[in-house]
Amino acid sequence: MLPPMGKKRRKMIDTSVPEAEEEVGQSRSKARKELKEHQARLETLATRLAGLPAERRKAFDLDEHTEKAIAILAGAKKGSAMARQRRAVAKLLRLADLDAIEARLDTISRKPGRNPRH
Repeated sequence: MLPPMGKKRRKMIDTSVPEAEEEVGQSRSKARKELKEHQARLETLATRLAGLPAERRKAFDLDEHTEKAIAILAGAKKGSAMARQRRAVAKLLRLADLDAIEARLDTISRKPGRNPRH
């Protein structure tokens, strides 16, 4: 015998979280903004590294895979291929110490005789 063809009612499940258990954190839009800023910082760093000659890039002690990706970025033409490679290098730099790399870049790119930025 077949079951009746009418709609079967389902029990409502209370999925609300009691106020005491709610986590108070940053808003989703703020978290997304921070992620975008971090990604922009990584991409800027990738572009700056690609602008250096290969001999100077060796001073950063980056792994071989990252070095190759930066070399490809340095040789890329303008356009979508360059943007794609810049994002790939940025992804590889996520695990690196960004502050140390930026400080090193600032000392390398600074011309001799100029005062350091404050």
